[in-house]
Amino acid sequence: MPKASNTRWPRIGRQFFSNAQRFAADRKGNFGILTALIAVVLVGAAGGAIDFARALSVRADLQGILDAAVLAAAREPQGQRLGEAQAFFRASVSSLAEYDPSGTFTLNADGTVSGEARASLKTTLLSVLNFDELPVSVRAAAVASLGRPATNGSPCILLLNKSPNGLYVNSGASIQKTDCEIHVHSAASPAATFTDGSNGLKVSKICIKGAQVAYNNQLNPAVERGCKVSPDVLASAMPSVSALGCDPQLGGHLPDNKAVHKLSPGIYCNGLSANGSPRIEFSPGLYIIKNGAWFFNSGTKLVGTDVTYYFADTARIHFNGNVNIDLSAPKQGPYKDILFFEAPGLDLTDWLFDGNQDAKLDGIIYLPSRNIHFNSTFAMNNNRAAIVLDKMSLDGTNWNLKPLAGSNGTQTSGAGGPRLTR
Repeated sequence: MPKASNTRWPRIGRQFFSNAQRFAADRKGNFGILTALIAVVLVGAAGGAIDFARALSVRADLQGILDAAVLAAAREPQGQRLGEAQAFFRASVSSLAEYDPSGTFTLNADGTVSGEARASLKTTLLSVLNFDELPVSVRAAAVASLGRPATNGSPCILLLNKSPNGLYVNSGASIQKTDCEIHVHSAASPAATFTDGSNGLKVSKICIKGAQVAYNNQLNPAVERGCKVSPDVLASAMPSVSALGCDPQLGGHLPDNKAVHKLSPGIYCNGLSANGSPRIEFSPGLYIIKNGAWFFNSGTKLVGTDVTYYFADTARIHFNGNVNIDLSAPKQGPYKDILFFEAPGLDLTDWLFDGNQDAKLDGIIYLPSRNIHFNSTFAMNNNRAAIVLDKMSLDGTNWNLKPLAGSNGTQTSGAGGPRLTR
């Protein structure tokens, strides 16, 4: 039935415009003139419905970006709030560029950050009524809470899954001596498994909520069972991202005849892959990955400073064995310290980080919907370690981790706990 209906509309439309032209040409009395005028109004009304629907969609996207901008600003110290709001807005509004968006922000006496954003849509059929543009405007304001989250002392690695084996450590896994802690939310039996006692993990503490763990040989003395685990304090610190649309020029298979590829920030919807052993350089900015995975083969070198990768769905990056990785998060701006993060509420998925002798992944890795397997001597250096996963397994790893801030935790800057006030 829907198919038949769809095929009738073009015919009905042609009939409508044909009748309108015939009536407009009618010179018998005023009937033709009146009908022509009515036809113009009807065409304008029909076009108006389409244009107003577009305007509502743009308004919703603009409101989401503005809300996220003032919330991000409210997390910062007072003197940095306006700069943070403007930087966040500019970084997030590129998907609406065709509508000429602009935003202004004000820091009020009570510490509230308020903002107003505007955009303009070119109309289609509504232009017959002399409406060439539809303006869109939105407002938002946010204020920080009086306190800040007690993040000092939170773990460098936080595993959120409550089912068995939230943490699985195979033989040969090592983390070099560090002030970092690992916290495991599982209280199942076993909550964690250490096939060789995990003595290679030279961390300050392995805090496990459950009392039952499985292990061979002597258990690492850093393990504390029945321990009070940290909540996910980074959840509220992750910025909102508008991942609408795609950048059609980005992604796909990179040309095989180039030794160096230079990639730009944007929304990648076609996956990404490269043959051979090229050097891939990422310009600073936000890379949004959706509707397709990225695959890098052995010998590829990935280089990027001040970069952030956002996963809008269950897409992932597959690092095949012996990919040389040198990626570091920004040190300022809306994505400060964030290297990898993902959209909230994704389906739980597995992700393999395969054998790698040289991987710099410097910054927050916030992937709470991923069960990640670090496989076959995956070496990692992270000088701003704040890693949140669903589950984690380690096999032959060699890591050098330093906490993001504080003595052993994931302290974040700013006042913390912001909320929208309007």
